[in-house]
Amino acid sequence: MFRRFLKYFVSASFLGLVLGGLGIYYTVRGSRTHLSMDVAAESNVLDVRHPIPDLAILFQGRDIEEEKSNLRVITIRITNDGEANIHENDFDSRTPFGLRIDGGRIVRAQVTGSNSSYLAENLHPQLQPPDRIVFDKIIFDRARFVAVEAVILHSKSSTPHITPLGKIAGLDAIAVTNSFQEHDQQSFWSQAFNGAPAIQITRGFAYALLSLISIIAIGFLIAGIASIPGAWKKRTRRHLAGRFPSLGDPEQEKKRKAIEAIFVEHGPAALKRAKRLLSNEEKLKEALRTTKRFYGGGLGYPPAEVRQAMMIHSEINGVAVPGSLEPLFAAKLITYKDDQLTVDPDVKPLLDTYIEQTTESDVELEVDPPE
Repeated sequence: MFRRFLKYFVSASFLGLVLGGLGIYYTVRGSRTHLSMDVAAESNVLDVRHPIPDLAILFQGRDIEEEKSNLRVITIRITNDGEANIHENDFDSRTPFGLRIDGGRIVRAQVTGSNSSYLAENLHPQLQPPDRIVFDKIIFDRARFVAVEAVILHSKSSTPHITPLGKIAGLDAIAVTNSFQEHDQQSFWSQAFNGAPAIQITRGFAYALLSLISIIAIGFLIAGIASIPGAWKKRTRRHLAGRFPSLGDPEQEKKRKAIEAIFVEHGPAALKRAKRLLSNEEKLKEALRTTKRFYGGGLGYPPAEVRQAMMIHSEINGVAVPGSLEPLFAAKLITYKDDQLTVDPDVKPLLDTYIEQTTESDVELEVDPPE
């Protein structure tokens, strides 16, 4: 008992030290400021895969097909993926906040989505021809994002790229990512372990919890499926027991019902085992005495005739009893107290009668169930 307590205490202490160390680490490190601009989507307005003679694509009065130009729509998602909110005063007042498109001319820019109505209504993207989009310096709360769609005219021989503009306190540079292109190039492991340490820790706990829930659910499912044959046999035995005649005397019927419970729960083999155990009361008493010492923590080891009974047993008044005798103990037809075993004199005749009834009914003998 003490060793088990010591093992749990050491495990809990170790877990507490780990969690405490992580808490101290993040407290000392402070909140991390981070803002990223991610190219979330790219598509061409028109996609001419094969040159067609005399084809003209006019845009603002110019034939962009003849000029070998292309119209591309790029969606840039601006996200505060750090651990701190970004306020208006965190932006450098001397430099504009926005982005530049290298290798193209911006035709139009507009907000197309956000998980914050404040960002969607107050970002106000403004064009500064030919290649800049400038935003208002507003509050970016943690985990909030806003998506800006830009239509870009560029040469077919070059691919436009974005460059962030502006400076934020506590952040060396605004990060640029391209999830649209990188997602297909990332390996499984890089996607699985992508994220900050805090995200990884949370993800680890979530995975562990989901695994535990899944294991428990699968265990219950397997147990349920495995119990179907036994439940069906028990249902069949209960239906058969209902066809046996009842006794007129209420006391005798109560005793018969206790024996019937042995048959319904464990089958005809358990009736024969009960009869065998009751055939030698002195031997049964010695077995119960030894078993009680074993479960009580004293010396002794259960004898062979009841050793299997330790697998499934019930505690009746502090006595570990075989499963085939449990209904008789529960009905107090058998008692064991102060080293005295008492068996109701009607039990053995009623047990013999019930065994004859099951035999006459051609009940299929089952494999001996564990007691």
